[in-house]
Amino acid sequence: MKTTSRLTSLALNVYPSWWRERYEEEMVLVIQSLLDNGRSPFRVALNLIGSSLRTRLTGAGAPASCEVWAHRTQRSLSVATLPWFAIAPLAFIILQSNGEHGSFSGNFPPPPSRAGMFANALHWGMGYVILAYVVIALVGWRRLQRGLEGQHFQLGWSRLIKGSAMASIALVVSALFLGSHKSTSVLAEVLAYGGLGLLVISWFSMSAVVNQMLQLGELPVALLRTEVRLSAALAGLSGALTLLAVGNHVALSLQPTPLPGASYWAYGSSLGVLDVPLLIGFSLLTVISVLGAYAARRSYSRTLAFQVG
Repeated sequence: MKTTSRLTSLALNVYPSWWRERYEEEMVLVIQSLLDNGRSPFRVALNLIGSSLRTRLTGAGAPASCEVWAHRTQRSLSVATLPWFAIAPLAFIILQSNGEHGSFSGNFPPPPSRAGMFANALHWGMGYVILAYVVIALVGWRRLQRGLEGQHFQLGWSRLIKGSAMASIALVVSALFLGSHKSTSVLAEVLAYGGLGLLVISWFSMSAVVNQMLQLGELPVALLRTEVRLSAALAGLSGALTLLAVGNHVALSLQPTPLPGASYWAYGSSLGVLDVPLLIGFSLLTVISVLGAYAARRSYSRTLAFQVG
């Protein structure tokens, strides 16, 4: 290919390896023909990237093999579930950033605005969705562990991370107990920061363990069905959580400016500096989770079709 088509060559590498092995030579000729006819390399590269993403999503042209599609299902499950490790902390941040704030004079505080009451209702809805989110994730984690027990790769990292997570919780609980005494307040602060730091490390390390389990392990086809359904449930809850979070912050932004002596459900009456990027990140993670769940469901259907055939 010509040097002017280097961009299209890079875009061509976005396609899956099995697709490139089968169609790359033909596609190179087509690309060269388009470039010779004056087509912009940038425009061709954009079309290639879009087509490659659709190919990864649908698996068009993949080998007609039950094993290939089963492994593709597991990779899609990884894409669908890994965003949860970032969505959960973001949801916790949003959940903790709401509440009734302000002060009032006298025995009868003025009621919150209608927008504030609506924001508070959405805030409570987020709490219930997060609870369901955690329960489904734990069920999926236990089933994944059982399905991969006794296979060729080691799950030692999983046990180590689980142990460190339990140790971090013990440190935080100890800090809460010691913090009530002045003589141990400094020790309590050290334990609290240490426990929270260890919890954060354990949480994000667990995402790497889950990805390794789904990439290297081989789940039975019967268990894939359960994992696909759980991933769809997690993606649906992610969408619900995103809608609630966006609605909550929009309602907060519509509140009147808090006056001295008033009582409202939030800190301010407009979207904060970090709120918009936080909600955008939330939405992008949800889109990734939904696309992964869709690809997993489609791949699982093809797995069953080739298994029966």
